[in-house]
Amino acid sequence: MSEKTEVWLDALEIGLPLFTRATFPTLKACCDDVASGRDLSKTVGGKSAEWVRFAAAAALRAGKVADDALMSDVADLLSYPFDGLDDFSLATLAQVMFERAMNSDGDDPTCHKELMKRNAQALHQVLVSKVGSPLIYYEWVAEDMADNPNVNEEIDEIEILKLGLAHTVRYGSAKEIMRMLRQIGAIHLECDEVDEGCRIFAELIASDPLDFENYHTLAVNLGNLRRNTLSKAVAGRGLDMLSATGTQYPGQDDLAFLVSSARRQTERPMQSKIDSAAEAPLRSALKQGFMSGTYLPIADLARRIVPDLDSIPVKQMPLACDAA
Repeated sequence: MSEKTEVWLDALEIGLPLFTRATFPTLKACCDDVASGRDLSKTVGGKSAEWVRFAAAAALRAGKVADDALMSDVADLLSYPFDGLDDFSLATLAQVMFERAMNSDGDDPTCHKELMKRNAQALHQVLVSKVGSPLIYYEWVAEDMADNPNVNEEIDEIEILKLGLAHTVRYGSAKEIMRMLRQIGAIHLECDEVDEGCRIFAELIASDPLDFENYHTLAVNLGNLRRNTLSKAVAGRGLDMLSATGTQYPGQDDLAFLVSSARRQTERPMQSKIDSAAEAPLRSALKQGFMSGTYLPIADLARRIVPDLDSIPVKQMPLACDAA
């Protein structure tokens, strides 16, 4: 391996994106084995030689970008062009910007703000690009962008999550899809769009009454909105499910607190104005037996919750996205 390659890999280790599906030792092993001409079928368990070659090339491109970015002053870093960068390189650039922003927060608030804004622009570009990388967790990028205060306010957080969901339905796991569906419902609630939030969680609970996270996420968000009556009902049903199945989950104390405190808290004004058409399916889902879920295929459930899902553009992926 050349000296320049080693410099790039050292830079990549510093700037490795938080959203990377492969560890740095894995990426370095890919680069080492490609450079040495070893049998690439043995580099990473379960990965093809094609994947190893792809990962090595992507790691070196990103390492070069990281090295350039780490050596740049703030002005040059803020003007670093995105054109021509693949998603992994761009995510690496965004990570260097983030680290530089964190280090400058106390010294120069303006510099910090500009770097964080540019970081958000880079990650949004990663999310909307046409060609993806198997080295990126796009659902994590979408979730981060939905909660990122530095994203352009004209960009809707629900649309960001729907982009991530469309990608995950095509390439991800059922667990990842469920997490994204919950987050879409939670964002609606956080935006005080209670009717839509209740509709989404009614679908989730009706499909799988044994999924504790649905009760937990919904109850906590309703509690934050001081929709105490409904929050107590959801929390109580979640606790009943745990009792019936003899299981325990982190977060069950949150639900116990919501049940015990609901009677002491002031109900939010206009709470009764929640659309009955949205609340009724949720109440119905809360009453069904724990073994009576519809258990829709996860992709079908996603399409019920997001009817326009199939119209959302999905990245072309050169290789499988399995983590390593």
